[in-house]
Amino acid sequence: MKMFIQNNNLLGTSLEVPKRNNKGVSLVALVIMIIIIIILAAIGLNAYFTITETQATKTKALNEFIEIENAVFQRGQEHKLDSEVYPLLGYELSDEAPLQVNNKKYGKNYYMLEQADLFELGVNSTTHKYIVNYNNGEVTLIEPYIIEGRKIYTKKDLLSEELGDTIIDLSKYDEKKGVNAPIVYSGMLPVVYENGKWVITSSDDENWYDYSITESGPNRIANVMLLDGVTATSTSGRDYSNEDLRGMNADARVGLVIDKEGSMFVWLPRYTYKDNGDGSKSIMYSRLTTDYTSNGYIKSPAFYFGEYRGATPQDDNEGYVAGGKDLSGIWISKYEARYVD
Repeated sequence: MKMFIQNNNLLGTSLEVPKRNNKGVSLVALVIMIIIIIILAAIGLNAYFTITETQATKTKALNEFIEIENAVFQRGQEHKLDSEVYPLLGYELSDEAPLQVNNKKYGKNYYMLEQADLFELGVNSTTHKYIVNYNNGEVTLIEPYIIEGRKIYTKKDLLSEELGDTIIDLSKYDEKKGVNAPIVYSGMLPVVYENGKWVITSSDDENWYDYSITESGPNRIANVMLLDGVTATSTSGRDYSNEDLRGMNADARVGLVIDKEGSMFVWLPRYTYKDNGDGSKSIMYSRLTTDYTSNGYIKSPAFYFGEYRGATPQDDNEGYVAGGKDLSGIWISKYEARYVD
């Protein structure tokens, strides 16, 4: 019996389980880790939505500046042709009672445009008030956009904010095609017409434009569509909303087929022309702002923002040096502005 007890004791001793040193993650630590992950995720999402919202604001602002600049330019040219049919819209300012915006006084030759005036010009995408000059095409916001803490009054302010203050001129001459290349800003979609549909392309696409002159005019002009309500579909059938398109980079949009069209503009590269005397005209494309004006070729006022003082009997090209700005080309509305209820 003693032996049995002893063996039993030995057996009991040999089966004794040692205490475990458990260094695993406690429930409290796990909860803390989850909370930290949730906080970091929220910060990341907030940053993403802030960036997306900021880019959308930049695109909206640039679209407005371009649309209003084109409308002001077009009305200015029409006014020169028939001032009674095409009056200069807006409240005319004066040097005696100027309007001060961003430390600058706007008086004579400047007009304040409110929403009703912009609507008459064919612009119905904004509720902002602008100051414009029909002679030189200047467009200034009265109440600025606030983008990342900066006050944006003009398109130049926006482009400086986007591209840096070193930007001087975006104009480029297309050596291969012999014309001034279209200036494409953020918010513009280069498009081509294929199989009865507008398709988004790249500004580097060789087939986007060809200004070779044919009997009916340029062979193919450059078209852009603004991101003001555009929707699209991929070749696989996936639908893209306007918000989707705004959040995509330019390369990702290439090849998408437009479902709902936006405002459209066409690019006219700078040129000079002469009357052949038989009802036809010959044109000569300019190299940036260097014009060919020999052998009867004259400038077109369309490519000059400033006061055109008129030609003289001695020189048809007189009157383009009144302190304005030479343009390498212009975007003009593809379709006549109209009201849709």
